[in-house]
Amino acid sequence: MNKTENAIKSSKLDTIIIYLIAIQIFLKASFFNMALIPGIDLVGSSSFGIHDLFFFLLLLAIFVKLISGDRNGLSITTPVVFLLLFLVFGAFGIINAVMGETSFHLAAKEARGFFLYLIFYGILSLIPNKSNFHKIIFLTTIIASLTSVISFLQVILPTQLEFLSGKTLTLRTMGHDIEGVTRIGTNGMPTITFLFFYWLINLFQKINLKNIFFTILLSIGIFISFSRGTWLAIILSILSVFPFVGGSVRKSFIVFFSVSFLLGILVLPVALYGFLGTKIQTYVTSGVDRFTSLTPTNLANDGSTQGRIKESKLIFEKALSRPIIGHGLGAVTQKNFMSLNDKTGYHEKIQSWGYVHNGYLYIFFKLGLTGLFLFLVYIFSILIRSIKMLKHIKDIEIKPAYLGSSLFLLAMIPASITNARIMEDNYIIIIAVTSGLMELSRKLDIMGGDLKK
Repeated sequence: MNKTENAIKSSKLDTIIIYLIAIQIFLKASFFNMALIPGIDLVGSSSFGIHDLFFFLLLLAIFVKLISGDRNGLSITTPVVFLLLFLVFGAFGIINAVMGETSFHLAAKEARGFFLYLIFYGILSLIPNKSNFHKIIFLTTIIASLTSVISFLQVILPTQLEFLSGKTLTLRTMGHDIEGVTRIGTNGMPTITFLFFYWLINLFQKINLKNIFFTILLSIGIFISFSRGTWLAIILSILSVFPFVGGSVRKSFIVFFSVSFLLGILVLPVALYGFLGTKIQTYVTSGVDRFTSLTPTNLANDGSTQGRIKESKLIFEKALSRPIIGHGLGAVTQKNFMSLNDKTGYHEKIQSWGYVHNGYLYIFFKLGLTGLFLFLVYIFSILIRSIKMLKHIKDIEIKPAYLGSSLFLLAMIPASITNARIMEDNYIIIIAVTSGLMELSRKLDIMGGDLKK
């Protein structure tokens, strides 16, 4: 087989890998409620679903690509090594859990989400070229846009959309329900957030209808989630990266946010006083109230925040009993837990609970200080290297993906303090994709060389 035939074969395998990754995003990180697809019962409450089948096919395709010797973006770097060590330690975490008080079912159930981090290596198995970047961005933009549109439709429709995943409930702020305001927090929030960053950077580079359209569309999805943690994380990530970007992007940041601030001063009072309609007035007022609830005084009286602080203290004390290796994947963190039901709005009793809202405590409890150290080296090594590179990226096609990925990962750092983003299936997928894109970018000549080689 000659070089041309090898190149065609490798390119086709890349396309298969990209589409299999897109299927994982659609099934677990979009508007789609995966529970609608029946699984095959294996042992008791365990089941084998279509997502498992496609994930197996994805791993098989990655393995074939990496052992074929074809061109790819994989090399021995700090993130590549430490994520692999983190995943190996996670495999040990299954054994650790089963050897303790955790059933194999619970350990295997959590491991199915945990090993989605392998998608990172799927991105690195691709040929580092613009074509693969464009395919990934195109497919994820479609998924994010559909999620945002369907989320908006759920707001204006009187009936529940059964195929919509995640939270659909009346907004609750400071212990009070806000009548007439629906909160839509789909599993697609990480996908929306990443693509919002991508199209925002595109808008900074060039103001046109396409960039404006996607930025606004995805902004709507973020707004109606009423996720104050996400809102704050987005703001903090942009502020943190501002000193490290090049002059042209920095200028665009200043112009964009100055214009946004002035428009806010002009439009916000008009919306708050109902001149744009009562529906918009209600939502804008609720958005303002939701964001201002982040003040220290309000947080001190916020039941959700105080509950998470108590939970953190409880889990930290439990984690100290096995600080080095943790209790294992699937280990129960609390029993007889009271949770808010998304559909009815009422509290329900959960007999066993394996979740921790603080993502770092989550890893500490399940995988100990060893697992937490490995993960932090993986994520911060990528971010530190990205900060060094931000000023030097010249290619206008690669820059939005690289900078957008950096912003998303930076946003996950504070967001994971109040919600375990770094250990949630839908967020793990996008963290793996964005960190993989950043590493793949380093294989391109982003200093101004021939990117088509």
